[in-house]
Amino acid sequence: DPGCDYLDRQYMLGESLLVAPVFTVAGDVTYYAPAGRWTSLLTGAVVTGPAWVRETHDFQSLPLLVRQNTVLALGSRDDRPDYDYGDGVTLAVYELSAGHTCTVTVPTATGEPDMTFDVRREADAITVQRTGSAYVFGFAFMNLFHGRCRRRSRRRRRKFNCGRRTGDGCR
Repeated sequence: DPGCDYLDRQYMLGESLLVAPVFTVAGDVTYYAPAGRWTSLLTGAVVTGPAWVRETHDFQSLPLLVRQNTVLALGSRDDRPDYDYGDGVTLAVYELSAGHTCTVTVPTATGEPDMTFDVRREADAITVQRTGSAYVFGFAFMNLFHGRCRRRSRRRRRKFNCGRRTGDGCR
């Protein structure tokens, strides 16, 4: 969005993540959400752009939004930065539109590609093709089932219904 060129208090992390750091002690932040639907990675709340958004955050939070038609590979560990990223990875699928395909690559700890996933939605069916390592992985579907979220893990071979939330998503 060319209207964002002058904004210096927010940034895009890659093509799919919008980050708006909090610069005030009170936690007040104003940011611009470009056109489309954006889901908060931390809360599941949905923002529809283009729009200016005002929020208040504490010291452990910030606006971190994921663009629709995104698949994020989320690691299984939060206690260290260097581990086997593919082991137990969860693919978070954000509002994947019918006919859309996303490709995500999970690297090794040294940066080489370890696994690649092609995630495609056709009508109400989502297919995943994996190449590379044969680790167990899981899914988290965000805003796909109109207020219901299903999580499926190949490890457990069972479904989880995350219930209804105001953001139409689950974590």
